[in-house]
Amino acid sequence: TGYRLASANASNHGDIGDGGLDLSYQPSASTTTGSTGDYSTAMGYETTASGGSSTAMGSNTTASGGSSIAMGYDTKASSLGTTAMGFGSTASADISTAMGNYTTASGLNSTAMGAVTAASGNTSTAMGNYTTATGDNSTAMGNNTSTSGGNSTAMGYFTTASGLNSTAMGSNTTASDYSSTVIGQYNSSGSTATSATSFDTLAPAFVIGNGADAANKSDAFSVLFNGTTNIDGSVTAISFTGDGSGLTNAGTDDQVLQNFNFSTAGSLLSIGIENGNVVSVNLAPLLDDLTTLVTDLQIQNAIQQDQIDILIGLVTDLQSQNMVQQEQIDDLIDRMIVRENCACDPVVGIGDNTPDTEEAYLMQNVPNPFKSSTKIGYFVPYSSSNAYIVISSITGQIIQNISLNSFGEGSIDVDKSNMSNSTYYYSLFVDGRRIETKKMIAKW
Repeated sequence: TGYRLASANASNHGDIGDGGLDLSYQPSASTTTGSTGDYSTAMGYETTASGGSSTAMGSNTTASGGSSIAMGYDTKASSLGTTAMGFGSTASADISTAMGNYTTASGLNSTAMGAVTAASGNTSTAMGNYTTATGDNSTAMGNNTSTSGGNSTAMGYFTTASGLNSTAMGSNTTASDYSSTVIGQYNSSGSTATSATSFDTLAPAFVIGNGADAANKSDAFSVLFNGTTNIDGSVTAISFTGDGSGLTNAGTDDQVLQNFNFSTAGSLLSIGIENGNVVSVNLAPLLDDLTTLVTDLQIQNAIQQDQIDILIGLVTDLQSQNMVQQEQIDDLIDRMIVRENCACDPVVGIGDNTPDTEEAYLMQNVPNPFKSSTKIGYFVPYSSSNAYIVISSITGQIIQNISLNSFGEGSIDVDKSNMSNSTYYYSLFVDGRRIETKKMIAKW
């Protein structure tokens, strides 16, 4: 059982619900008014809380939905989780909210606020004065705005967003195309739909309306989804990128050259154009600049020619030096061939086959080229005090300095472990005098 004021006339109240609290005043006989829902609360004048866990407060309010709330005057919360507050407001869809003066929230999860606003689309919102949100997930704000397109938004004064995902702002603007945005007032482009529910490259994407009234609609700026852009009025650009070939209907200040008359007097250029007008241009600054430029170019050309002459002289000198060096190299090669022949076949004394034991010589290494090691043969007279073989790179760096402890005919073994793949020179020195130099090649 519930609770009711002891002073209440039971015949004017309906059966109180379990756990209900009836603090209302009912002026006439009734079997339905008061706190009739379980755990409901009714307070005020002629209020009814018939939904379970509902609350009705004020005057002539009705909370018939489960867990609903009705407050104010003549408000109705008729569905689950609804809230109606203010004057004559109605929340009729589940989890909807109506607040203000004669507002109506009839869409699921919808909200209506202000005066005479209506939110009938699911999850829609209507705010302000005489706004209507009929599209699902749409929002209408301001004065007499409407959104009939899903996910659309209308703001301002008498704006309409009827295209899917569209937005209308300003005064008396209409966004009727898919995903379009319109601002300003009384727009022409987009006021009637090209494609309201699907993407179309020929439909307006963005419009700025500048019309005077409903009979004189116009646009200051419009862009289609294909990029086509229209501008009504002059355009001032601080900088411009591109050749402007895509611009159409651009203004011009061209003059027709009728009875063309061209004359020059000194540095003054005069051109006769249409209607007897004459345009004169003083060429003196341009001519001075051209003279300076030509002079600078002549000086630069003279300097470059001098540099070319110097380079030609250097190249000629280098060619001459290369020829002399080549002759020296050829002479050295010839001499080395002779010395190598002498090393392989020592000089034979007159009348016998005994080698000249007083003349040191150096033999060609074997094998040559070599991979891991090679043998260098030599002959050092026994009368010599000291002898050594020096191995150097082609850049002159000494790789090894090998002292010869055995005189007469002998040989040394050279290991490649501390040598890279390259060409090397080795020389025989006897008593501080270079006897001979040969070349050997190390490679894998």
